[in-house]
Amino acid sequence: MSYYWNVKNWLLEDFPQHRHIVEQRLLKMGRILERHCLKRQQGGMVTKAPACTKADLRSLIDGLYFDASSAKEYQDAELLFIMWYALGRASDLAFIQKRNLSVGSGNALFLRLIRAKTSEEQGLSLFPDKSSFITCPLHAIAMALAMQTFPVPSVLDLEHLSGLNVGDEALATEATPLTDALVYCSGNDEPANATPEATFPRRKSTPLKMQGYVNRVLKAASSSQADAGVSTGLSSHAFRWGGAQHANADASLSPQ
Repeated sequence: MSYYWNVKNWLLEDFPQHRHIVEQRLLKMGRILERHCLKRQQGGMVTKAPACTKADLRSLIDGLYFDASSAKEYQDAELLFIMWYALGRASDLAFIQKRNLSVGSGNALFLRLIRAKTSEEQGLSLFPDKSSFITCPLHAIAMALAMQTFPVPSVLDLEHLSGLNVGDEALATEATPLTDALVYCSGNDEPANATPEATFPRRKSTPLKMQGYVNRVLKAASSSQADAGVSTGLSSHAFRWGGAQHANADASLSPQ
C-alpha cells in the first residue's frame, strides 16, 4: 500500500494541474469503501432485487393490458417485455432503433442494440413464443410500434412516455386541427394566424430518468397484481436477475 501511495504522490508532483480532479475521485471512492465497510461491520447485507421470472412478467403484462385505457399503458407493457428479453439495463432501451431490426430465416427477428454501460453493440435473435402470444417477443415489438402516437426513430417512444399522461393525449387528438398538431409536434414557430385557443402550452423538456420511470411502472403494475402472486420488491434490476437468459437456462449448455 505504501508503494502505491508514494507513486500517487510522485505523479501529483509531476502533474499538479490534475491534483484537484484526482482528489475528488479519491474522496468519492473513499466514501464508497467506507459505507461498504460499515455495512459489513454492522452485519448488514447489500439488498438485491428479486429475480423477475417469466410468470411474474406474464402477471404484470396481464394487469397492464386489463387496465389499459390509452396507448401509454400498452407501451409500458412492451417496455417491460423488451427489457426482460434483452436482459439489459433500463438505459439500454434508449438505443433500440427501428433501423436495427431485421428479419432472418426461420421466423427469427434479429435485434441489434448498444449497451449503455460498456458501449458494446450486441445482437439478439428473438423467436416466437410457442406457449403464449402474450409473452412472445415478436408480439411485444409489434405492439410497441403499433401503439406509437407520433412517428419516432426508436422502437420505444421513451421521450413521449416520460411526459405523457392520458389528459395530454386526449388534448392532442380530440378536436384538434391537423396543422396546429403538426406545429406543436415539430417545434416550429407558431403561425401568424393561429389563435390562442388553438395553441398548446410548451412543456419544459427535462432529462429522461429511465430507471426511475421503469421502477414507477413496475410499482404500479405490481400493486394491481398483488393477488396474482407477483414477487415483491421488483425493480429495474430484477430484469437482469430473472431475464430470458436465466429463465431459459440449461445446466448442460454454456453461452458462447
